[in-house]
Amino acid sequence: MKIENSVSVIIPMYNCESSVHFSIDSILEQTLSAYEIILVNDGSTDDTIAAIAKYGDSVIYTEQENLGPATARNKGIGLAKGEYIMFLDADDYVLPDFLEKTVDFLSSHPECVAVSTAQKIIRPEGQPESILPGFFSKNTFGDSPFVIDDFYSFWGEHDHILTGSVLMKSSAVNEVGSQLENLRVSEDLEFWAMLGTLGKWGFVPEVLWVGTSEMHAVKTGWTSHFKKRRSLCPLVEDWEVRLKKSIRPEDEAGFKVVRGRVALGFAFYHLLAGKTKLSRSILRNYSNELPKNKLSKVLAACSKFGFIGMWCASILFRTRDHLKDLNIIK
Repeated sequence: MKIENSVSVIIPMYNCESSVHFSIDSILEQTLSAYEIILVNDGSTDDTIAAIAKYGDSVIYTEQENLGPATARNKGIGLAKGEYIMFLDADDYVLPDFLEKTVDFLSSHPECVAVSTAQKIIRPEGQPESILPGFFSKNTFGDSPFVIDDFYSFWGEHDHILTGSVLMKSSAVNEVGSQLENLRVSEDLEFWAMLGTLGKWGFVPEVLWVGTSEMHAVKTGWTSHFKKRRSLCPLVEDWEVRLKKSIRPEDEAGFKVVRGRVALGFAFYHLLAGKTKLSRSILRNYSNELPKNKLSKVLAACSKFGFIGMWCASILFRTRDHLKDLNIIK
């Protein structure tokens, strides 16, 4: 039985001893109290368990072997009793009125299955903060929360969703089912796309979520922080297996823009994992959908020179990561 107007917050944890208290505290300090905070320890090997001991009965704790964020979130979904669900990563946090404003929106808009908010990214020392999505600072859509008319086109154009900035109706989450556990990268994007097939999304044009993952990655070691995810990066075809059956023809154009961003990310991850042939294959197969940015232009140029070009690109970007580890570059 779901508890009306209540929120279940699911926080997957993996080696987050230095950051998870920020996430938990931000939920405990909400103006609208969460019904439950579900912590899923995804096989941490550091002192994460000790870091959360002080919260006692104010959280629900469960654990699993290291199977990735999708499996951890699914375990949390299985335990959740709230009418609404949010996923919050253990190196991010939300501002005090996040739950109040997002619950109020979904309560007032029965046609919506989810709502997201504007975001702030805090980067490592010496780098400027970012406010996302780009239209927010321009006040393009005004100051009032709104229902998005064409979700996939809007998402494709504005890239307005980050994981912890979303509140979902648990009924919609249960209808989608679970996050795909074979996806260790962009599993959240696939889930948002699936939710979009069930109803409309809303947007609250106010910064209510703060991302600090890059800052913590530098502290814990940039290369080691991302190494496993990169090595387990899936194929684009695996990512879209459910979506190909669910996306309506009228949503195809916007969806392809989103898929192009995913494809570029996968090509980059495979490149960094040393899988240059696979990376080049993705670049070729999705060349018409890739976003036109610096990364796609560099990879496309390197791809033209075949194995040698991709090998050079791999060395270049892996060297850049090691320089981040040494704090030589930001």
